Amino acid sequence: MVLVSKRDKKRVFEHLLNEGVIVVKKDLTLPQHKETGVPNLHVWMILKSLKSRDHVELVYNWRHYYYFLKNPGVEYLRKELGIVEEVVPITHKKTTKNYRGCLLYTSEAADELLCLDVGW
Repeated sequence: MVLVSKRDKKRVFEHLLNEGVIVVKKDLTLPQHKETGVPNLHVWMILKSLKSRDHVELVYNWRHYYYFLKNPGVEYLRKELGIVEEVVPITHKKTTKNYRGCLLYTSEAADELLCLDVGW
C-alpha cells in the first residue's frame, strides 16, 4: 500500500485536469514524474485508482501508460478540486484553423481564443 499526500494528489489532479492526458513511464524506481514533480510510483497509483473508478482510459504502449481523461473524470476532478465548470482540459477543447495558419483553441464554456503558430 502506498500512502500519497493530499498535496501530491492535488498536483496530479490539477495537471490531469489542465492537460486531459498524462503519461507515466513504467519505471517504478524513478524518483519523480517529469511533468508533476511527484514520485512516479505515487502518480501511477493515483491514476490506477482513477482507472478503477472509470474516470480515465488507459492505453499501454512501449513501457508507458497513457491515461486519457473521460467526461465523468472531468466532473469528478472539478468536484475534488472545487473548480468551476468553465475549466476544461486541452484535449476537450475544439480547434479551428484561421486564415493566418495558426490553430485557434476555443472552449464551449469560455469565450477565450488562444492562437498557436504552427509555422507552416
